[in-house]
Order: sequence, then structure tokens, then C-alpha cells
Amino acid sequence: KRIVGESKNGLVTLYMNGAQEFEDIYIDEELLSPDKLDVIRKSLKEAFKEYQKKLQKEMVQDMDIDQLKNMFK
Repeated sequence: KRIVGESKNGLVTLYMNGAQEFEDIYIDEELLSPDKLDVIRKSLKEAFKEYQKKLQKEMVQDMDIDQLKNMFK
């Protein structure tokens, strides 16, 4: 399953799978200049954090109630 993480400014998008492997990355051309390096770094971090949150939600949805109960025994 493909999971997408996007920066808050929408200029960076990560496409990853459920095995946490990169499939693709989009960086808006607006950011492709040396003076925008800090914005690129921040945007990549934001996109990856969003991806992680979505992956965690997917993992929880895939688990059934019995599996969750067994985790806390």
C-alpha cells in the first residue's frame, strides 16, 4: 500500500510503502535553488512526519481487537 506524506507548505511530497521504503519524492521547482536549502530540509521533515502518522494509523486499523489486547497483557 502506498502512503503519502506532504509538507505543510505542499512543496514536498514523499511516496512510501508500508514497509517504509521510498517509492518516489516530489520537490516543487520553487525550492530548487541553494538559498532554499533550509526550506527543503524543513519540508522533508514535515512530509516524513506526516507519512509516519499515516503509517501508524494504517497499522492500527490492520490490527484486530484481540491483537491489541494481547499487546497489553
